[in-house]
Amino acid sequence: MYTLYPDVVAELSKMPKDRKEIFEHHYKKKHRDKTVLQVLAVIFPIQLFLLKKFEMGFFFVLSFGGLGIWWIIEIFRTRKRVFDYNHKLALSIIDEIKGVHPKQTVSKGKIVISALCVIIVIIASVSYLLIALSESN
Repeated sequence: MYTLYPDVVAELSKMPKDRKEIFEHHYKKKHRDKTVLQVLAVIFPIQLFLLKKFEMGFFFVLSFGGLGIWWIIEIFRTRKRVFDYNHKLALSIIDEIKGVHPKQTVSKGKIVISALCVIIVIIASVSYLLIALSESN
């Protein structure tokens, strides 16, 4: 299950049952799991991209996780980042249901550019490792 901030719970308590079901449907579909992203932060740090922090993710990858220092810090900060992301998501879904503002989406261009940057950095890293290994032999 998931944990919600008290302000979200208070807003949901004011809603009729059908709107609560709409909220749950959208929230279950879009929320991020803290444990999964925590594991990803340790094994393959792509959590910033999954939390739609594309610029930060780009610099994270570009700096090789801050030469390891940022990577270690990120392992501990990921749970809070996920909780904040889910809180913001819940509030935006509630606003959409109420009709307060139109749905805001991340541009596909940002996603494509971020993905390309990650691929380039991975290719460069693998190339560097292959060159280093071939020179050591």
